[in-house]
Amino acid sequence: MHFRSRCRPECVGQQYRLALSDTYPGSKQRENNGAYSVPGNFPAGILRRYFGDRVEWRQNGQQADLVPGRWSAGSLSTNTNRYADGQLIFNFVKSELQNLEAGSHLISFWVAGEGIGKVRHFDSIEVRVSVEIPETVKISALDDVDLYYRDLSGGWLWKETKFCVFSSNGGWYRMELDGQNNPGGRFQLSSSVNQRMNYRISFKDMRSGWYSTERGRQLPSRYQGSRYPDCGNNRNATIRVEIYYRDLHSVPTDTYTDVLTVTVRAG
Repeated sequence: MHFRSRCRPECVGQQYRLALSDTYPGSKQRENNGAYSVPGNFPAGILRRYFGDRVEWRQNGQQADLVPGRWSAGSLSTNTNRYADGQLIFNFVKSELQNLEAGSHLISFWVAGEGIGKVRHFDSIEVRVSVEIPETVKISALDDVDLYYRDLSGGWLWKETKFCVFSSNGGWYRMELDGQNNPGGRFQLSSSVNQRMNYRISFKDMRSGWYSTERGRQLPSRYQGSRYPDCGNNRNATIRVEIYYRDLHSVPTDTYTDVLTVTVRAG
């Protein structure tokens, strides 16, 4: 950003102050008596919502804290009759960014500058900030699955768990499954003495049928998440852990476990 000292060539600089405004604050304004006046305060409800109460201006070792809507308490100076280059530093309020929908957002505001020396020049410049909010996905309410021999049904021992997949704007997501005992390979349960037993995973959401896989991989389909972080106090996805009954009789009696990693990505 640039501000220029508006005085005669022989001057060596000018004192000025800054303010931030939601809307266009105008340029130099003339009163009825011929003098120039500037606003004492500016509308800044939107700026305070996004940036809080503190924005910083840095310029060649000088610094000023800006409260949106008010003039800076301290004055700044240009060293010569030229532009003063500075940095406007602000941090977004995290909760406000989280409230934005996924996509591109343009936030614009105005910086006003007033010369406070003999030359009471007032001017303003628009600042535009582009914010890209990525699609957000999140798993919640995913529980452990405990299988017991009494759960045997037909040719399979199986049990399922229902959980929630949130996607901002109700967008699409992809799911990847992988087992800790045999990463990237067949799903395997392991005993305390490292006996292995195969299992498979079946998955479905509220719109699709079951898809089954015996090894760690990304599932080929896309699924649609809920636009509500807790799925409206509901569940929109189901994982079923399944062991073929013949595999149960091929290993010694013991407790068999694995850690299944469930990863969701936007898209």
